[in-house]
Amino acid sequence: MINNKPFVRITVIAAVLMIAGCASVVSVVYPLNENAARARAGAYQLDPDHASILFSVSHFGFSTFRARFDTLSGSLDLDSENPENSSVTIDIKAESIHTGVSELDELLLADDMFASTDNPVIRFTSTSVDQTSDKDATIAGVLTIRGITKPVVLEAHFIGSGTNPLTRDRTVGFSATTTIERSDFGLKNWLPFVGDKVDIKVDVEFIEKR
Repeated sequence: MINNKPFVRITVIAAVLMIAGCASVVSVVYPLNENAARARAGAYQLDPDHASILFSVSHFGFSTFRARFDTLSGSLDLDSENPENSSVTIDIKAESIHTGVSELDELLLADDMFASTDNPVIRFTSTSVDQTSDKDATIAGVLTIRGITKPVVLEAHFIGSGTNPLTRDRTVGFSATTTIERSDFGLKNWLPFVGDKVDIKVDVEFIEKR
């Protein structure tokens, strides 16, 4: 019986070396910048294929129910040297809400909740940016849902920037979180059994406008 162990060892070692070699190539061809101050300043547009908004709410106190919006657009004016001069706008298509339960989606889009026919867009517009650390900032702004506008504060975190190795687009990525009370926007159905507090998580990439 032939002993294949030496061959297997050689194959594994070769694979490891290839992976290491690829990593080295990537570090040269695809340099990722993780320093917010070195991010390329300029005008950017949201990449809808690499953006998500997730929200969660208490469900009868039994669990945390999570859902998302699938269709986003927006713009970013980035001043990396003077972050306080930056601004961002994000538009969310209300009808793109996705709970995983089609009947619930329809209830949420009805006139007594998001009223999506008359209010098709949910919009966040920044009013100020306050850098709090090398990679973090507090973004104050206004959020409009079903025609009601309220102040909201996002806690934003810089992820990274660079040139997308596939599309060659200059790209910058952020995450952000905030919490709102849905009743402030007239979203009062099922209170208090379904929670008033809504936690929101944003993950988004912006690509430089050409």
